Amino acid sequence: GGAAVETHVNVLVTHGELVPTVVKLLLFGLEKYFHPSCIYSSREAGKTACFSDIVRRFGSADSMVAVGDGKDEEAAARRTGMAFVRVEGPGDLRRVLE
Repeated sequence: GGAAVETHVNVLVTHGELVPTVVKLLLFGLEKYFHPSCIYSSREAGKTACFSDIVRRFGSADSMVAVGDGKDEEAAARRTGMAFVRVEGPGDLRRVLE
C-alpha cells in the first residue's frame, strides 16, 4: 500500500475586498490554509452564487462543508446543499482547519 493522499481544498468566501482579506489571513496566521486562487469575494454576486461557483469548480456539494459565523453563510450552504459548521472567530476557524 502507498501513503494516503489528502485531497481536500480550503476555499474562502468573503464579503470583503480581496486584498484586506489576504492581509487578515496573514495577521491571524491563516494564510497557509488558503491558496490565493481559492479566495472568493461575494461582494458583487452574493454568497449563494459564490458557493454555487465553488460546487461547479470542485465537485459535489455533499462532499463540502461551509464554515462561517453568520446566517447568510448558513443559508447559502443550505441552498447549495453543503453541510455547515458555525465558528465564532479566528481561533475556532484554526481548530476546524487543523
